[in-house]
Amino acid sequence: MEELTFNDRKTIMTSDIKDLRNFLEGRKSILITQRYISNLAKKFIAENLLISEFFDIEDGEEAKNLGTVMSIVDYLGKNNIGRFDCLISFGGGSASDVVGFTASIYKRGMELAIIPTTLLSMIDASIGGKNGIDIGGTKNQIGTFYQPGIVYSNVNFLKSLSEIEYKSGLGEIIKYGLSTDRNLLSFMINHIREIEARDEKVLKSIVTRSQKIKMGIVKEDERETEGIREVLNVGHTVGHAIESSSGFKIRHGIAVVYGMLVECELSIKFGLAEPSLCNTIREIIKKFNFPVLERFNINEIIKYITNDKKIKGGKINFPALKGIGETEIIRIDVRDFLREVKDEKIWLAR
Repeated sequence: MEELTFNDRKTIMTSDIKDLRNFLEGRKSILITQRYISNLAKKFIAENLLISEFFDIEDGEEAKNLGTVMSIVDYLGKNNIGRFDCLISFGGGSASDVVGFTASIYKRGMELAIIPTTLLSMIDASIGGKNGIDIGGTKNQIGTFYQPGIVYSNVNFLKSLSEIEYKSGLGEIIKYGLSTDRNLLSFMINHIREIEARDEKVLKSIVTRSQKIKMGIVKEDERETEGIREVLNVGHTVGHAIESSSGFKIRHGIAVVYGMLVECELSIKFGLAEPSLCNTIREIIKKFNFPVLERFNINEIIKYITNDKKIKGGKINFPALKGIGETEIIRIDVRDFLREVKDEKIWLAR
């Protein structure tokens, strides 16, 4: 068990079910899950927790809208749920986005527990307090920073995860390696067979390491006011645009991997990286057998980048890869950035 303190809220990170039980003791708890894993949620409750309140929402990004939030709020109100009771998110990142946002606004903030069931949510979405819902097809346009009281991670959930969702999580872990931790990336490459086989010991190792990387960064810059947390956005400027322009058919972590490749080409153009770095990313994409993406609609991608939350005063904070484990945040005029993104050569180079 590990504890982090953010202003007035404390987060417990644990893989021990006893910690979760102790946290929920004495509270009325409502578990929110997504329909595709409702049977898994019911099984988990029956075997581990004494929870009577259960509510399911739509799957994936389709759940991330105001309608879903209001349906949960309506349910909470009708069942006399108080601010000191607990909302539990059981599922992937889209579930914790919706549930975290709802917990942050219901009665000005109620208790929140997150049980991530996907690799991506274990190492990314469940950590750091960010939540949000989509507006007009653009990701996370409304949201808050709201830290969970506890995050319970169990890698055994990953055994039944679909291959595409598993790859999506690996994409984000590779991002940690490329952007901040050369040793993590080397470990993954040296244990690629165990990762493909979903070996429990190796999974625990890369999940724990990834969680510690993100926790360390978030602790220094919880609300992205110091520029430190922006290193976590490597691959996301272009990656979010790829994901959104596909109507969310391309999974987040896979979009981020290809986003890193395109952004690496941009780093070369800006004189920050050597071509060998992009070749390394291409080799990683092949080694981990990421799906080959079709040709992108660059105009659509440009449209989504113009709505990027990192844009301020006509400039964008761009986390540029300089080398393996090395990232530099540069501030660049949005028009100059978009002009380079429009260059088809950087897209063909993938």
